[in-house]
Amino acid sequence: MNPRRLPALLLALLLALAALVGQARAARPVPDSRLAFGLLSPCRTLDPARTRDVESIQVERTLFEGLVRLKDGGLDVEPCLAESWATGPGQREWTFRLRPGVRFHDGTACNAAAVAFSLQRLMAPPAAGSAGRKEDRPMPLADVTAVEALDELTVRITLQEPHAGFLQGLTLPQLAVVSPAAVAERGKDFARHPVGTGPFVFAGWTPDGTVTVRANPRYWGAAPRLGEVVFRPVANDAQRFHDFVAGNLDAIAGVPPADAARVSRMGDARLYALPGLAVSYLAMNTARPPLDRPEVRRAVNHAVNTQALVRLIYQGQAEPARGILPPGAPGYAPQLEGYPYDPARARQILAEAGLGKGVQLTLWTMNAPRPYLPNPVKVAEAIKGNLEAVGLSVRVVSMDFPTLLRSLPSQDYDLCLAGWVMDTPDPDDFLSSAFGGRPGYGGYNLSNWRDDRVLGLLDQARRQTAPDLRAGLYVRLQEIVHEQAVWVSLAYPRMLMAVRSRVQGLVLQPTGDVRFGEAWKE
Repeated sequence: MNPRRLPALLLALLLALAALVGQARAARPVPDSRLAFGLLSPCRTLDPARTRDVESIQVERTLFEGLVRLKDGGLDVEPCLAESWATGPGQREWTFRLRPGVRFHDGTACNAAAVAFSLQRLMAPPAAGSAGRKEDRPMPLADVTAVEALDELTVRITLQEPHAGFLQGLTLPQLAVVSPAAVAERGKDFARHPVGTGPFVFAGWTPDGTVTVRANPRYWGAAPRLGEVVFRPVANDAQRFHDFVAGNLDAIAGVPPADAARVSRMGDARLYALPGLAVSYLAMNTARPPLDRPEVRRAVNHAVNTQALVRLIYQGQAEPARGILPPGAPGYAPQLEGYPYDPARARQILAEAGLGKGVQLTLWTMNAPRPYLPNPVKVAEAIKGNLEAVGLSVRVVSMDFPTLLRSLPSQDYDLCLAGWVMDTPDPDDFLSSAFGGRPGYGGYNLSNWRDDRVLGLLDQARRQTAPDLRAGLYVRLQEIVHEQAVWVSLAYPRMLMAVRSRVQGLVLQPTGDVRFGEAWKE
């Protein structure tokens, strides 16, 4: 209908509504608007190239950006610093066209040379400002042979072999673009003085671990609607939840499942509960007897009552894990069945293996909650009880998370409670780290287990561009891991976040991180 034929009053109302909507979209809050966000533990670094912990990643996501990113609330890839890209036949060359006019927080230009620098430092041998050894490269860069700045705004990445998940892999936080000038100036201290292109600018890091970021006034996208975000670590569950209820924190990550219902009952808060790309598991160190024997590992699987653990610890906010990959990830295998809880069968296997009651196992765990393990010490003690019921003695060693990470390469454990939150929907990074990487934290191969069949499947899956065929390769991989009983898969937890009602616009990603760019406080 021609709007000139509308009644004058209706037309006036429509125009007024459009104006109000336009004003709402354009509205910016006062500069001192602040959102306080509660983390589970302090950040370890703010250099994305060196980051593995979820807390550091959460803060870095506000400061740094990559060539591409995942869409809000989903797993599809969309442009970010690159406004477009193309790949030739065979997908061995990828060419990215950058957005013009983007600048780092220090005022220097974010150009093709900066992108090349950021990726090359992940591929470089150890040196001042570089990230580490070749085998530690994030998986999307494993096959990269060259990163070239063709002109001011064009980057070409050349792969030795095609990588089916390459584009999705570029959304990994480790592949964020950093300021070359800031890295050159700060060296290793760049981790405490980060400079990126993101919607927020680093403002401070206090001795208690609190990190503050402020709105980037020169951000290339929509200006942030918050003036400041304060990330405050509170490791104690009860204290963190108390601070939230008291209004000292506007939002908290990693809500304990026991408190999820309490949040839902609060009149001025709401609970975000999202099926996430996460798994918790018990890794068995296959390099240490008696866990070097598959039959003993199967006995451990039969001895652990995973169904009861999920009910006790996650209280309806997780589902028992069937395999390795969580629902939503390519290759998720719902047809896999975990080892049934059967302590009699476990005792029989151990007896047939010639193992008496003198076997002592050491179980390592972190002593503070993680997004995938809301109460790790309680889980460890429950597993200890399960194993001792079938004749295996277990000594639980708990430590803070940073100490655990530093200690893992020693491999001085038989069992280790662990988990993974996938930073990208592509499984290659996770599976290659867990079953192809170096033992210990560097490659996250906590089971110290390598199998030629699995390595071959990983390689095939990297080259397979047909989604169904690729997913089938990952299913076969999980079948081998299951048959060899390398893990006790525990749970696929939901991502939980509590938010005060006055806070609007936060976006919880399936990868577990939170986006603040469109958030505001009423």
